[in-house]
This record gives sequence, structure tokens and C-alpha cells, in this order.
Amino acid sequence: MQVSDDLFDDKIKERLKNEINYIPEDVNKKINDAVKKIEKRRFNVKKVGSICVICVTATIILGIAMPAYASNIPIIGSILKMFNYKTYENYDKYASDLNITKESNGLKITINKVVYDGLEIYIFYTGESEERMEHSPSFDEAELKINGKKTSFASGGTGNFIDDNKTYVGMEHYSVVMNNIVPEDIQNKKNYGGYIEIPDKFILSLNIDKMQYSENNYIKGKWDFNIPVSSEKVNGNVNEQECNIDLSNIGSENHINKIITTPINTEIQGTKTYDQENSNEDLYFVVFDDKGRYIESKSSESQGYIDDDGNHIKYFNNRFKEVYDDTESLTFIPYKYIFNNDDDTEKEITAKLNLQGETRLYSDDGKEYATITRIETKNGKTKIYYKSKYGVHVAPIEITNNKTNEKILSIDNSDDRVYRKQEEESTYISNSDEYVITCDKVITEGDYSVRAKDQSKAIEVYNDDKFTIKVK
Repeated sequence: MQVSDDLFDDKIKERLKNEINYIPEDVNKKINDAVKKIEKRRFNVKKVGSICVICVTATIILGIAMPAYASNIPIIGSILKMFNYKTYENYDKYASDLNITKESNGLKITINKVVYDGLEIYIFYTGESEERMEHSPSFDEAELKINGKKTSFASGGTGNFIDDNKTYVGMEHYSVVMNNIVPEDIQNKKNYGGYIEIPDKFILSLNIDKMQYSENNYIKGKWDFNIPVSSEKVNGNVNEQECNIDLSNIGSENHINKIITTPINTEIQGTKTYDQENSNEDLYFVVFDDKGRYIESKSSESQGYIDDDGNHIKYFNNRFKEVYDDTESLTFIPYKYIFNNDDDTEKEITAKLNLQGETRLYSDDGKEYATITRIETKNGKTKIYYKSKYGVHVAPIEITNNKTNEKILSIDNSDDRVYRKQEEESTYISNSDEYVITCDKVITEGDYSVRAKDQSKAIEVYNDDKFTIKVK
């Protein structure tokens, strides 16, 4: 998101530079083309040896509250269905319906639902205008308060336009968990507004006096909300597991301290001591449960500081989708991104598909990248089994009928849903060390080719350092 120069003095801006890093997992996983697949207004991405997004929403302009009234937008009842993927499918059960509307200068904003699990606040909203909107209405310029005290959180969001761009269905989320991870004295020194206590129930105030309506223009108005937030609906369903996982042999002194599961999130928390030279070598994780089901990544966040002895210390968390009701344990496979000056880090691999045996895929340097071990067709569906040190990162895989040119599985670089669908539905068989992708089409006898993206120069996976934590 953007930090407007006219809202912060130089001292505050300098403080923000080293304060909060928030990285959506979509950006992490598809570095070269992520900016094309998500809304640029949400994350200011730069590939300069690392990817880091400073996301702080705060202003110093006070607002005056306006009367609230219920909106009759017909999509309120199914607002969560407007979002892609399975990420938000469980949210409605734990959401509080609000439907608070404020209208100013021809733009009506309705806060439809709020969800809070102690880790993140999710606000689902709609924006309505009589004129076609050129830019998604966001809360980037909002002043935040918790029970009347100004603060800031790492934030992000997404959404969709409907009704010829006259209606926007959006989601804004604020990560509050760093308030519990980072020591209070450090927050008082570094954070905008200092340390702030976040109780189980509180009032989140959003005071907005301008909304972006085009690339460089804003519409001024007053959209001020006092949103009641409570974690009551998740009470009894939050599980915290203390742990001490040492991953320092990967590089830097990485330690995993806690695993938290809630009805809408899974989170791993840790600390890292590092040298300035490797400060950007953050760890990420692929997660499978004990049934072999993939737990989708959502975001990562970190906050670093330098102690009195000159040591660089970073507190971090990695967030994933919620676990299944019958999940008993989670296996975490760490990996890092490799940053270099080669923009062509994701070349494509193609090969003739062997329906009767193995199909080996090699990277351009001749090293084995993945092996499709077998193809199974049953009940109108096809399962593709493969082995690779890169695991789920091999997805998406494309399979084409060379005679008819039919795409059995397809790769669409313009649509991130293809990546998400294959990953969401991927499973892992620990006994055979195989990954499985399922498609809804049948592969019969014939001439087929397989295509995949080679990420061997983009990531390094540490399968020998994977670890398993019981969550029930």
C-alpha cells in the first residue's frame, strides 16, 4: 500500500522503514509475475535482493462520525462467495454481520462483516457509486484506532468489481498478532503509536477522509466507522503449541517458537538472529497435514530491530489456511527464495508424457527437476503422481493432447486461480514420497505432452529440515 508523504513527518517515515514487513504469499510464490496477478494498489513490490512491503495504515487527521444505516445491497448475504479460492470459505461461520453504511460525495461504503480470531481482523465491505469507478475503493488512507488510541497494523486486501465497476466487493485485513510477539518495550520504541493492548472485545475506528478513484487522484469525503470487534465466536477453538525448533543450519539462527491454529488461520511464529548481509534470507514453509492435505499459504510478516549489542533480531510469522476438523498434526517444509540478477528464473520444461511409465522432467542445466511416476484414470478423473524435491512448487502442470490440442490441464499465466487450484487440491503421500494432482478430465491412450515451470533457480527447498507438530 502507499504511504502518503503529506501525512507523515520525516521522523515517522524513517521509523517505518525498519518497522513492519508484510508479504502476501501470492507475491512470495510467483515473484516474477505476481504484480500482474494481484491489485498493485495493495502491495508496493520491489525486487531488489528481497521482496518487502511496508504496510502501515495511519493518518493524523481526525474525522467526525456520521450516522449509520443498513444497506440493502443484494449481495450481502453471499458476500464471501464473491472472493476466489477456498481461503474464505470458513469465515462466514465466525463472522459478525454489521452492515454499517456511510455515504459521502457520491460514494457509499458499507462494512458488511467482520471476523477476528486474535491474529487478524478481516473486514468485508462493499463500495457503491452511481458513476463507474476507475480504482478500487480501499482503506489505505484510513486512520486506525483501538478503543480510541491511534495505531497502525500491517495490512492488505483484495476484491472484485461488479455491476460495470459501479459496485466493489472488497476485503481488508489487519494483522494484529505482532502485538503479542514483539516485546512491549520494542514496540514503544519503534511502532507508530507505541504498544497498544488489544483485548478480546474492542472498537476499531476507521476514519477515512479520502478514497482513491484513479491512479493519481482522490475523492475527498468522510467515511468514519466505529466497528465492534470480538473474538468471542472463536473462543474454545484456538490451540497454541509451544515448541523449540532449531533451523539455524539452514542459515541465520532461525527458531520456531509457537504454532497457533484457529478456525480461520494456522500460524507459525519464530525469531531470527542474523547478520546484515543475510537479513533478507527469510524462511517460508509448505504445509501438509497428517492426511496428506495441503494447507494453503496466506501471508508472512516480520519485524526487526537492532539490540544494544548490535545484534540484528527479527520476529516473524507465517500464516496459512485453517486446518481441517480431523487434522491431528502438521508437517512444515522450509524453503527460501533465491534472488539474483537473472529475470528468467522460471523457464518452462516440456516433455512427452509416458502413459505406461515414468516421465522425467529436467531443468535447462540438465538436472532432474521432477518425475511423473504414474497416471491413474478413474471415475472420470485423472490423478498425476510425481516426485520432486521441489514438492508442491512443481505445480501448475499442463498436459496437452498433441493431436487435438485439448488442454487436459492448463497453465494460464494471467489467472492465479490455476496455480491456486492445483495447489489447493494437491496431496502428499508420505509413504511413497509422492505428490498427487487431480484433474476433472480423462487421459486416454494417445499422444500427450507435459509442461511445467522450472523454479529450480528461484527457490531452495530444505526437505531434510522438515518438522512435524501435533496440533490436537
